[in-house]
Amino acid sequence: MGVDRCRCRLLRRVEGLTLIELVIVIAILAIMSAIALPRFANAMRVHRLDAASRRLAGDLRAARAAAIMGRTSRVVEFDVAGQWYALMDEADPLVAAKGYPASLSDEAYAGISLTVADFNGQDTVTFDRFGVPDEGGTVVISDGDRAATVTVSSTTGRVTLTMGPP
Repeated sequence: MGVDRCRCRLLRRVEGLTLIELVIVIAILAIMSAIALPRFANAMRVHRLDAASRRLAGDLRAARAAAIMGRTSRVVEFDVAGQWYALMDEADPLVAAKGYPASLSDEAYAGISLTVADFNGQDTVTFDRFGVPDEGGTVVISDGDRAATVTVSSTTGRVTLTMGPP
């Protein structure tokens, strides 16, 4: 019987958290959230810029490869004001229409903007059947703090991607 009495006393003493303990735990969680949220938002912006720049470089490489494979020219058109670009001679796999578009105003690229698309004064680049562009140039996309520059070589058509400050 003595053991049962002792066990009952222990059970009675375990009552739960006091209000002060609960407030302290909530305050600690609030401080941790205040530290983590800006870092998370920054990481999301970096990820969006990385994803958008890799897609842009990949689409330019795909247009060049399609020109070589099809032995015909391929055009990529940019619209900085509209925040989009399109592979004009490719079919959109979702709607089977000519002019495969990519919009940087999509939710997936929130905060990313197409800031420069310059191919010797033009906003289009045309790859010939050998994959050589009519004009070399650069396309810059930015998240405000960082920028990604996609360069198309005027002599080879090689597409390179560099990340850095805007």
